[in-house]
Amino acid sequence: MTDLDGASEESVDGAELINSDTLNGEVLKSEATVKDSQSRGDHHTAKLSGYAEKSNVHFEVPVTLSMADALLKPKNWGLAEIAVNCVMLCQILTLFLVRSLPTWFYIFQFFFWRIGYNVTLGLILQRQSKTQFITEWIRQIPDDTQVLLKNLIKSSYGTSYKWSKLPSEFHAWILFRMLAMMILANDGLSYFILTVKLFQHPSQTHPLLFVFCILTSAALAWFSAWSKTSAHRCVGDYAWYWGDFFFKIDTNLVFDGVFEMFPHPMYTVGYAAYYGASIFARSSTLLVLSLLAHSMQILFLVYIEEPHIQKVYGSEKTEDKSEESSKRETIPKEMLGLRHFDVFRPSDFVLVVMLCFVFVHTIVYDMGLVYYSSQLLAWRVFHFVVLSTVLHAQSTRNWWMNRLVSKGYSRADAFKFWQRLYNTSVVMNHASFLAFVIRKAVPKLKHAYASSTMWTSSSLASAAAGIALMCVSFYVVTSATQDLGDASWFYADFFLDKQDDLSKEQQLHSAPVYAGVYRYMNNPDCVLGFLGHYGLALLSRSWTVFWVALFSNLANYAFVHLVEVPHMQKKYDELSIRDAAALERAILHHVPIVRSVGDEIREKAVRGSEKLSRISSETAVSLTQKLDQLTADIQADIQRLMNDVQQHRFMLKTTALTESAAERMQNADTELLNVLRNSSLTKAYLEAYDSEPEETTESAENQHVKAD
Repeated sequence: MTDLDGASEESVDGAELINSDTLNGEVLKSEATVKDSQSRGDHHTAKLSGYAEKSNVHFEVPVTLSMADALLKPKNWGLAEIAVNCVMLCQILTLFLVRSLPTWFYIFQFFFWRIGYNVTLGLILQRQSKTQFITEWIRQIPDDTQVLLKNLIKSSYGTSYKWSKLPSEFHAWILFRMLAMMILANDGLSYFILTVKLFQHPSQTHPLLFVFCILTSAALAWFSAWSKTSAHRCVGDYAWYWGDFFFKIDTNLVFDGVFEMFPHPMYTVGYAAYYGASIFARSSTLLVLSLLAHSMQILFLVYIEEPHIQKVYGSEKTEDKSEESSKRETIPKEMLGLRHFDVFRPSDFVLVVMLCFVFVHTIVYDMGLVYYSSQLLAWRVFHFVVLSTVLHAQSTRNWWMNRLVSKGYSRADAFKFWQRLYNTSVVMNHASFLAFVIRKAVPKLKHAYASSTMWTSSSLASAAAGIALMCVSFYVVTSATQDLGDASWFYADFFLDKQDDLSKEQQLHSAPVYAGVYRYMNNPDCVLGFLGHYGLALLSRSWTVFWVALFSNLANYAFVHLVEVPHMQKKYDELSIRDAAALERAILHHVPIVRSVGDEIREKAVRGSEKLSRISSETAVSLTQKLDQLTADIQADIQRLMNDVQQHRFMLKTTALTESAAERMQNADTELLNVLRNSSLTKAYLEAYDSEPEETTESAENQHVKAD
């Protein structure tokens, strides 16, 4: 029986079906709005108005009980509740056989209900969302079956449950709710029994460590219970049992409290009790099973609930995005990570070649740990020092834009060059870190494989936890890029203004984005984006990798507070900037020491930013003066060198001409002599010259003879 028993027959009869034409068919969508505190916590007693879309009617939703009230109070028991309690009793009996039954039996028992939850209920809800098959079955059942269903429901909800005055959609939800209650209750109980089975006796555990485990597990269990009860208070039985898969309610769902702090708290932080139980039992096996079960729940959220939420509440936004994306298909996009890769774009091709070079040298050749450490340090310095300085200079003096625009590039092209440079740095930082981890982990993996310690429960637990952290990091980063957009991910507001002629990919936000994952924290990529680094540290089981990850995280934190936050304060209105998200505000409110430390860090960040700005300005002026002086000196040296070169060339040319003239004069004398020798006149003269002495000699001899 339920609270309907105490309601008057007249009030129940008032739940007449109202034709939607009289109400203009208006159905309010569920929105994330915050109500006054006085209206909170009334989901169990407040009357809700429902709308059955296929039946096209409005109706008053009867009051339903929570699972605890329905199962723990005998006065509320019907056939469905008795069946659930009987099955739970059978499970409780196995609790007294933990020493006799093997471990695999309890693991099988738990995953039987876990698969029933995530797979069976998931498939039912998916088909219900697409075809409303349960609703259609209710409409078409014969009279005798309808009588059985009426008796089943009335045994739980009392005779005041008016079958004829409620639509088929509500009957279908009540039947599904009974099945869901059976599976959910036994799923939780089977995990508790599995924890008892895998509990390790603390005889060999240090007392302080055991106390720490008890306190930590109790804190996580309390936090899990608080998050789930707070979530149930916000959404009520309607959303808790997936009511929007069957019908809608004409009211606004309240998403305050825990929903402001965490996304999908029932499926995320609501499972903190799993990890608390693993710590309490001190069982690596239970931790691995908990991670696996939690992963199945996340998959249920991603593939079952999220598509239905987009279908019911996000259709208009989805259509707008599809139309916008169809218009953008012809516009080339800059590479983000490795997305939008274009082999014909030189920067993309060079980046892939660099990646291949890094991983070939990592996998094929062992260059030594010093080489990989130096490579990682170089890219870290380039990213967190060089690029941070460039961004700060761009924010304070528009340095990047001025230099590129002065060379003839447009502002949009200048921003594209920055996108490519920043993306190259991000990708190569991740690649160099992964190469470092591989070279650091390979010796340990070889030793673990040789000593057969690779597949121990502790190793598997570390691997599972590392993979989970990497998945969370990947989800946070991809969600952040989708929420911000490609341009804002590359700090477009540092470079571009609204008056610039921008493409659709470069459109700027008029205010800081606090949607999606940014709804829960201001800098999710800084806080949770580095969980993948810590996950790799767990996978490699290396403290060195952990310290490198911590250093990278702190460097990114410093960049955010020294460069990004001051720019936002200068760029946007103070009213549009949020000091802290709901979770941060709750922590700061309830933990004074955290608030004081946060204020101190914020003040130091402001002072550090001002000091960095002053040093940067002074350094820029000094460098500019030195650069101008160096440019003038270089120009003077070049002019002097050119003069010397010209004089040297003149001397060389003069010497060459002199030598050439002398050589030509010598050649001319030789040629003249040859010409004279070959000339007939010269020959005649020479013959005459040669014959004249002979005649003189003969005449002399004749005169001598005559004298005798």
